[in-house]
Amino acid sequence: YEEAEREFAEAEARNPNQFEVRFFHGRACYAQGKLDQTALHWERAAEVKPDDYQALILLHQVYTSLDRPDAAEAAGNHGVERAEREFARNPENPRPAYLIATTLAKLGDKKRAEAWAKTALAIAPDDFLTQYNIACYYSVSDQADRAFDLLERLLPVSNAEMRDWILIDSDFDPLHDDARWQKLKDVIEQR
Repeated sequence: YEEAEREFAEAEARNPNQFEVRFFHGRACYAQGKLDQTALHWERAAEVKPDDYQALILLHQVYTSLDRPDAAEAAGNHGVERAEREFARNPENPRPAYLIATTLAKLGDKKRAEAWAKTALAIAPDDFLTQYNIACYYSVSDQADRAFDLLERLLPVSNAEMRDWILIDSDFDPLHDDARWQKLKDVIEQR
């Protein structure tokens, strides 16, 4: 991460308004548990690319973890609006659908969330990123059995980055008190 930080700093110095640099710098910060820095990068990413939905939806998650409920709600709602527009332009892409599903579930709109989850699965039922994010949706919508089923199916085909992400993804916090979480964690840490 130290080398990545230097590279991000150089890229930001050359172009402080490049979306990709801000977005991926935020991901690197998130992976290290640096949530305040993550928020700053994703806030900037959302500003410099006004049609992007991903940074705002991920900000919803970070603001929730930082106990900033008003900011979380605003980012979530705005992110869902942008994602719906993106989905209307590209209805074959499951990413907006599964991110909308998880965000709406966390915002309390369970009925719409379930419809978006079904849409994402209908588009790409075998895609591992769709399955991962639907596992997130199941986790935050109190469907632990379904979340664990998907996560257990994903582990054999997951790469190291996905396995690491599973362990830090706050969408899986509702699963942490379940005995199956420790088993899953043990499998991930043994790989």
